[in-house]
Amino acid sequence: MDNFAEANKALEGAKRLLQAVVNRHPDAAASIAEVTSLLSNAEEVIARQGRPILRRTGKGARYVIENVNNRPMLAECRGKGRPLRVDEQLFAGVVGVLAQTTKPLAFDEIVEGVGQPPNRLLVEWQIRVVLRFLLRADPPILQRVRSRYFPEAATGFEAAASRWWATAAQQALHFADSAL
Repeated sequence: MDNFAEANKALEGAKRLLQAVVNRHPDAAASIAEVTSLLSNAEEVIARQGRPILRRTGKGARYVIENVNNRPMLAECRGKGRPLRVDEQLFAGVVGVLAQTTKPLAFDEIVEGVGQPPNRLLVEWQIRVVLRFLLRADPPILQRVRSRYFPEAATGFEAAASRWWATAAQQALHFADSAL
């Protein structure tokens, strides 16, 4: 349980206990109402701060092609947590959008270009996994400059991305963490 949930649980428990005291000692109602008001203020402050943003961290990333339900999936594995998986159809969609571009694309333009696959909700983090994978290709096939992405070469991007996928299918690719 995270600190946010623990704080909310503690506040709720304190309010329940104060209500029990009021039920047993009605003469303490004014003081307890004041304490309850203070707890409500604390609860509002916690709610305004919101949950902390949790990021995946670790000693690096490992990319591998896995078969899940007889479908090839690109899996990005980090030190903790479950792998982030992207199916080959979405990978091909991102590669197709990047291959057709004549100018650097912002992330939102890539999402818009991919569109929504049939019978599935498009999840932006999956596109980010594909972009991180392509940015780590050796030799480089994708560039990122000022949050815009574009192929290294005007032609042959789809073939190079397919070769990079095939490389990950043959062996797991390990990378140290970087600012991707």
